[in-house]
Amino acid sequence: MNPPKRTPKLSIVIPAYNERRRLPATLSSIAEYLEVSDLDAEVIVVDDGSTDGTAKVAKQVPGRGMPPKVIGFEGNRGKGAAVKEGLLAARGDFVLFMDADNSTHVSEVEKLLAIATKKGAPQVVVGSRYLPGSDIRIKQPWYRVWISRWGNRLIRYAVLPGVIDTQCGFKLLARDAAREIAPTMTREGFSFDIEMLTIARHYGYEMTEVPVNWYDTPGTRLRPIRSAFRTLRDLAAIRMNLVRGRYASLPGRG
Repeated sequence: MNPPKRTPKLSIVIPAYNERRRLPATLSSIAEYLEVSDLDAEVIVVDDGSTDGTAKVAKQVPGRGMPPKVIGFEGNRGKGAAVKEGLLAARGDFVLFMDADNSTHVSEVEKLLAIATKKGAPQVVVGSRYLPGSDIRIKQPWYRVWISRWGNRLIRYAVLPGVIDTQCGFKLLARDAAREIAPTMTREGFSFDIEMLTIARHYGYEMTEVPVNWYDTPGTRLRPIRSAFRTLRDLAAIRMNLVRGRYASLPGRG
């Protein structure tokens, strides 16, 4: 009989769509960090229907914690769907999801874990680019900054008052919170962060924001204007879900 697998301290979930070029460097960076920190962690790559061999190159990365566990979709479903799948597959006491482009380096998780592991700590810790102490090392074009800032103001007004940065792709959840929130998520695109945090607050989970360092990396597929209109549509849907009790009516929340 094989011994049961040890529960890792941390699960690192990376959604990836056609990231053959950028993902290996990110995974190597994670392996180097795990070697130095000696943090007990598993790495999960969710391949969102890539057509460029993303899964293949991910499995070839050597080092501590590698090769990652790779979960694949047959077709492209969206970043939200990939993160949801990763949250459900994670075994760690804490689950971090981060971007495949390494815009926030994995070592920043130390700041989030320092908060999350305290007695009575919040179950959701959000990396933020806009708090005192954060540092945007390579800045976005001015128009993306403007759209992002005004978008966050609208999000705070509509569903998440008090949360400064909902869209930074670097968030940590306690395992129980991840397993309860993930099944109720319905947004499969880039607005999944908003819905995830809205559900967390709706369920009574405490959350806090932590300043992190962030780099704008080339190759983003996000189109600011199109994304803004999609966010407006998704905000309306999330707000309607709250009003209609959509999240409360799912299993475990009757």
